[in-house]
Amino acid sequence: MVALPLRDAETAMPGPAARPALAWVLHDGKAGMRSQALGLAEAAGFPFVEKVLAIRRPWAWLPPRLWLAPL
Repeated sequence: MVALPLRDAETAMPGPAARPALAWVLHDGKAGMRSQALGLAEAAGFPFVEKVLAIRRPWAWLPPRLWLAPL
């Protein structure tokens, strides 16, 4: 990948260049996971939206190793 000079990179970007990318911070609501996810998002410097994930039934009743596709 070749880095373009700044003035060429601005004209090559589709859409409005004034709006930065928005990142989703996904975590399970536990304090340790939340702090790590938010710390990473803040360090990256992007504006972000925090989203808490919840496992719903019937998957919440099973241990994760029995889920069909855990990843």
